[in-house]
Amino acid sequence: MNIGGVLQLLRGLAVAGLLIAAGATPLRAAPDPLDHDIERLLSLPAAQDPRVVRGLEALLAQAEPPTQPKLLMFLGLMQASRSDRSAAQAYIERLQGMGTPEAKIALAVLRAAMEPHAEAAKRWLLEAQRDLSPAVGDLVRFRLLNDLSFVHEETGRLDEAVRSRLQAIETADRMGNVRRGALTRGALAWTYMNMHQLSAAHEVVGRALKQARTLNNSEVLAQTLNNQAFIEAESGRPAEGLKAMNEAIALVEQSGDRSSLALFLANAADFSLKSNDPNTAIRLSERALHMGRELADQPVIGVALANRAMAKIMLKQFESGKADLAEATKLDDELGQLHQKVSRLQEAAGYLEGAGDLPGALTLYLEHRPLADRLFKDKQQQVILELQADFERSERQRELRLLHEEAALQAASLEGEKLQERTWLAIANAATMTLGLLIWLWRQTRQANQQLAQINAQLLVQSECDPLTGLANRRRMAQIMVERHSDGRWHGCLMLIDLDHFKRINDRYGHAAGDAVLLEVSRRLTASVDAADLVVRWGGEEFLIAAHAASTEDAERLAQRVLDSLCQAPVRHEQQSIPVTASIGYACFPMGPNLLTLPWERAIDLVDTALYLAKAHGRNRAYGVHTRDITREADLLAVASSLEEAWRSGRIDLQLRQGGTAAHPNEAAA
Repeated sequence: MNIGGVLQLLRGLAVAGLLIAAGATPLRAAPDPLDHDIERLLSLPAAQDPRVVRGLEALLAQAEPPTQPKLLMFLGLMQASRSDRSAAQAYIERLQGMGTPEAKIALAVLRAAMEPHAEAAKRWLLEAQRDLSPAVGDLVRFRLLNDLSFVHEETGRLDEAVRSRLQAIETADRMGNVRRGALTRGALAWTYMNMHQLSAAHEVVGRALKQARTLNNSEVLAQTLNNQAFIEAESGRPAEGLKAMNEAIALVEQSGDRSSLALFLANAADFSLKSNDPNTAIRLSERALHMGRELADQPVIGVALANRAMAKIMLKQFESGKADLAEATKLDDELGQLHQKVSRLQEAAGYLEGAGDLPGALTLYLEHRPLADRLFKDKQQQVILELQADFERSERQRELRLLHEEAALQAASLEGEKLQERTWLAIANAATMTLGLLIWLWRQTRQANQQLAQINAQLLVQSECDPLTGLANRRRMAQIMVERHSDGRWHGCLMLIDLDHFKRINDRYGHAAGDAVLLEVSRRLTASVDAADLVVRWGGEEFLIAAHAASTEDAERLAQRVLDSLCQAPVRHEQQSIPVTASIGYACFPMGPNLLTLPWERAIDLVDTALYLAKAHGRNRAYGVHTRDITREADLLAVASSLEEAWRSGRIDLQLRQGGTAAHPNEAAA
């Protein structure tokens, strides 16, 4: 090796050692001038779309072949957003003739945008993600990750949506693209809100707003304010939410962006619903619906129809409201938006119950249950918390890393000057430094492996526990069935418990109070069962007890004990007293004259139906399922979907246990 090569090696070792020691990442490359020109066009208001298309076409006419795929992709996306499928297809055909990695990703992104169904779009994007390589530029990489995050959210994979959004934020920050960084942070905050991670949602949307207000772009600011509005409302601060929403609407009205205005009007209708103003909600929904149909904007149409449905139900216009809801959920099916459909069914069931249509509410609850189960992901909450922690560390250390990088480069420069003066000594130092670096790396690797083993052990425990209450979760329940019951059938009592009007608790007292209620309920349930029984946080405000009750009489006593333990005293939180009751469904297995058992998941479906009957018949009660003349498993499975009819026809008995009067808040001190 010549002297120049040695000097280059030593300079590299010096920089590498300093960067590793500081935990720094390499400096980002200089931004591509073409990317800057593309972003300048794409950041123009939506009303100037024709100008954007002309500008992109002008750039394409001058572009070298390696840079053409991203231009073709954005041109195709512009045409797809304008519902000009033939024009978009022409860009797809041009991309098909290119074989570069970036062209393949751009083609997949454009094909996904042309798919009306979210699952079909996701297949294109996931296939493209597998082909993602360093040869793909940041602008195309960002678009892929961003689109992936949206289809993951639409299909109910919120954990994967968070993962993709964090990667998209990292890419936007690496590009120095504040506009995309603000929009993606706002979307991430929305996802956290949907997962009830409200503290994370607040922090992230705050950063998004800080970025958005530095831009001269009303659409970005309006979109971020829209997200903030819902997060504030979900956190029990409707006045702050309404203020943010009104600012967002004013901004889009000024910009002339009809698509965003239609969506924000539909969203504002939701605020009117929460404020008990159904007439204003109908007026806003109908205005949004008219604009959405003019623009052929299916998501806006769905939101407007759903909100109009809720408002009509509040006004006891049941048939018309249900028709709007059916149209909205049919649209969800066409778009593959399962998460949206589940939310709408649950919300509408609550409005029907509040308006006095209990049979209608029960019908929607029963439709909602199997769909909600499909959406459930056992480790989703834990994964999101872990990703959020990583994200927080990354955000707080970003500025520090940049300082470290600058110091590392300065140190490397000084080191290079010294090496030029003392060449032969440097060669000797190189060997020593290399050996030292290798030893250091070996020690760091060993320490990291030890820490990883500890973390994996902790995560194994955490993955089987609910992070809020410390109770077992669904994963733990499934594992117990595998470990203890080789046939997958439960022998004993299964009891499903759902807290009554839990959303009202969150809305009235705040989410911190809601968490306090869940913690206290978990304590009371644990105190109500034997040590050998299992209490599970089944999801949201639902709990499951898997008890080794020897008889139906034991199960009935347990149900009464649970009802009484919940309603006997309000939950104390700060200066508030919160009354709590629950609806319960339960059954004992083996059941009936032929000692029937069921697969444990199907057994839970049966008691879940009994739970919803308890809700529909007044709440604060438990229904236990007993068979009279059912002797076949298939017949027992069939009654789960028509439990009330089987009860009224005498094929089964429903044993009622009534809870006492919920303690009034003023009785807390007694």
